[in-house]
Amino acid sequence: MTTIWTYPWDMLDEGPETVVEEIAEAGLDAISLAATYHSFDALRPRRPANGGRLLTVDASAGYYPFDPAAFSTTPLLPQRAALVSGEDWSHCSTAAVERGIGVVAWTIFLHNSFLARTHPDLAQMTCFGDPLGHQLCPLQPQVKAYSKALASDICRLSDIDVLECEGLSFGGYGHTHYHPKIGVELGVGGRYLMSLCFCKACTSYAETEGIDVSSIRSRANEQLDIILGTGRPLLSSAQDLINADADLKAFSKFRERSVTELVRSVAQSAGKPIRIMAMGDRHTTAIDVNAIAPI
Repeated sequence: MTTIWTYPWDMLDEGPETVVEEIAEAGLDAISLAATYHSFDALRPRRPANGGRLLTVDASAGYYPFDPAAFSTTPLLPQRAALVSGEDWSHCSTAAVERGIGVVAWTIFLHNSFLARTHPDLAQMTCFGDPLGHQLCPLQPQVKAYSKALASDICRLSDIDVLECEGLSFGGYGHTHYHPKIGVELGVGGRYLMSLCFCKACTSYAETEGIDVSSIRSRANEQLDIILGTGRPLLSSAQDLINADADLKAFSKFRERSVTELVRSVAQSAGKPIRIMAMGDRHTTAIDVNAIAPI
């Protein structure tokens, strides 16, 4: 399946039937249609009929026709997009199917500034105790329930052939909702330490496996305080730090197992083929490509 990332608002501006015809003529046989998406500020090469070159959406939102009842087991619910209605989204997917073009549901899972800000107790937490306002923690039980509900709800739609999962993992510090103002270069190692999650779920689950999370957090604090106090980045790689610290190595393996299990549960809930977009550093995201490939 050869596909192209596609935004429903662009399809609607051009005309869904026109777009899928152009895609088919280009030799592609599917579209990856954004089902949920993060906030963005886009430059649009083709001027839409009723707008300018720039399009700004300031909140993460759901674009597909989601059923709120599907999320009854979790307090997390996608924000309904103002830009595109669920019916509009279905118009785009139907146009593709009628042209013989496959539909991949391109879905942003846990990189969600709306949900992380409205539910900070479910967001990732740094070693300093600050919640990340753009990233839900994949170990939180209610976040797991949301991920499974999202996969199941999207894949109930008959037009969907494949669920494409982006952000179904931990997220790194720095890729935020707002313009980042980071006046100190943290270095590769510093960015990794700043991206580790120490929320209640991560801490309690890791401790049940005998991992000394408090010591890991304390050492991360100390190393980051040195960086922030001196302005000297930590040049050690994440792998270097993990190799030098038995506790951190165990914590890293625990995080990877947890993300793999989340991917497995999402695949089971989807009931359709899934793809994982393994963006970012392995240690920061905790995505073990070899472990999730069979899923």
